[in-house]
Amino acid sequence: MGTLALVRMISPSRFYHDSGRGEGGEVKSQENYGGSCDGRGIAFGHTLRPQWRPTIFTRTRHIPTDSVLIPPQRKEKRMDERRVQELFQSGQIDRRTFLRLMAGIASGTAMAAMGVACAPAAAPTAAPEVTGAAVPTASAVQTTATPKFPSGELTVVTTQAVDTMDVHVTRGGAQSMVGHMLDGLKRRLHTGKWTTHLISSWENVDEVTWLFHLQEGVVFHNGEVFNASVLEYNFKRFADPDTGTMYGGERFTQYHKSCEVVDDYTVTWTTQTPLAPILEFISDAFQMMSPQAITELGADLVNKAVGTGPFKFVEWTPGEKLVMEANEDYWMGPPKLARVVCRQIVEPATRIVELKTGGVDAISHVPVENIPELEEAGGIQIIRVPSEMPSYIELNCGREPFNDVRVRQAMNYAIDRESIVQYVMMGAGEAQAGFLTSAHEGYDPDLKPYPYDPDKARSLLSDAGYPNGFKFTLSGGIGQSYKDKEIMEAVASQLEEIGLTVELNIMEFGAFIGEFIEKPAPFDAASIAYGSRGSSFETMNMSVYSKANGAGWYGYENPEFDALFEEAMATFDPTERDLKVRQLRQILYDDAPFIYIAVPQIIYATRANVHDFYP
Repeated sequence: MGTLALVRMISPSRFYHDSGRGEGGEVKSQENYGGSCDGRGIAFGHTLRPQWRPTIFTRTRHIPTDSVLIPPQRKEKRMDERRVQELFQSGQIDRRTFLRLMAGIASGTAMAAMGVACAPAAAPTAAPEVTGAAVPTASAVQTTATPKFPSGELTVVTTQAVDTMDVHVTRGGAQSMVGHMLDGLKRRLHTGKWTTHLISSWENVDEVTWLFHLQEGVVFHNGEVFNASVLEYNFKRFADPDTGTMYGGERFTQYHKSCEVVDDYTVTWTTQTPLAPILEFISDAFQMMSPQAITELGADLVNKAVGTGPFKFVEWTPGEKLVMEANEDYWMGPPKLARVVCRQIVEPATRIVELKTGGVDAISHVPVENIPELEEAGGIQIIRVPSEMPSYIELNCGREPFNDVRVRQAMNYAIDRESIVQYVMMGAGEAQAGFLTSAHEGYDPDLKPYPYDPDKARSLLSDAGYPNGFKFTLSGGIGQSYKDKEIMEAVASQLEEIGLTVELNIMEFGAFIGEFIEKPAPFDAASIAYGSRGSSFETMNMSVYSKANGAGWYGYENPEFDALFEEAMATFDPTERDLKVRQLRQILYDDAPFIYIAVPQIIYATRANVHDFYP
């Protein structure tokens, strides 16, 4: 596969990667910029967006850079580089200083000698479980020559198709892969927090008015300059219902009112309502596209991406592969990889064969049963991380009998989550305690999963007027989550034990999601995974806040919840807001608009010459 790069994947797929081969063929890694996407794809060298499925269904799990994969000297260099990037993004250093310091790090110059005082990085909270691959020793790294970048090629695997190169009109989640060639207003740090990206700094003028100061020196791959007028153009295109975007249009303008040019690098951004966590309400699909390219390419825009990102478009064969090359003039400094090939391989067995034979360098969603085979093959490392997208059964609260909270609670008491995790998921997960996960705002560690109590479930059904149960259809798609089909079958079997009759409607995930988002909600109950990259607000907005009527809203209405959600959105104090979100999550636990099942583990495998891979 040629020279490889550092790969850092967070959530299940957030990649930072840089690479080069030093003396003796050793791969040397350094951290570059962050990136993220959902667990079905790979993100590298850049802030990325969720892949294939809509933003509302994405997840991210952030693991700090401190890990057993990083030798001591190498870790110190990575931490310095990351800190410089954070200083730049927070506006504490200008672009010239940023580039000078990055050059100093690459050449081995200590940051202290550059006259920069950097606070220590946050202590790690967890590390992914890594097995199966030898780790280079510190002494090996010391003797490795400083590589020249960009260099090398990395081949990664996605399991679902990219549907277009125009992220504004994607019906799936093209922004995750295409996003490597584009930039947005926001990105997510290694800590899991959102921060600005193309916004260099901002001012909150009042509750609904923001002054965004934009990064200067950002240029599209066709030479067009990014500035305030470009942002205004993209805002209008994304907000226009005629553009045909499932993420923009009314779903965007519900919260965002206008974007007006103040000067070349300043805009006034106005929201419809107070939005304290404003970045969470700017869609991942809202990426900057070249107005010139949009005009020149016309209908062919769906086949070619022209952005400002760290990689440039080379070729795209729908359903097969996307090829990108390094943008050596990237405004944050060039990426370390010269070339990236993203291949679509849906069949797990094929992905595993390709990895074992060296056809690809990294794959995700490794079945638990295939881990021994990969470990025995040698030269492969296995990495496990918890997902930010739990497995739910969403109940159509607008239909009988699911409009009765007793019925919904009964269905939760009927589920033996521990058995599902142990026997269906083969231990690759944990029982889910209510809405979202510990990675999301408002997490309450004292909230425990519904206990398995079929007798209480039958009693609640009887109280609700269904002593003999009822019949309904459970729909879902194959390919979103690990063991999704088997989980649906297990849930159906356990619900039948309390007297319900369950008809399964299982289809390919792409077809399922196309029906799932239709209005009015078409299914009695639907198997789905929510998580929205660590954003409690975005996930609640699209699924349970009734006034939004979001893509995932299935008839749940609770005036108390809606009022508290609006209060939380307008709360600028983070501590206060977290307490309100905790209350919201408690309401959702009690009201049970979902059957809460499990938080799956996402399992990755990489070739041994891919270093510093952090899911």
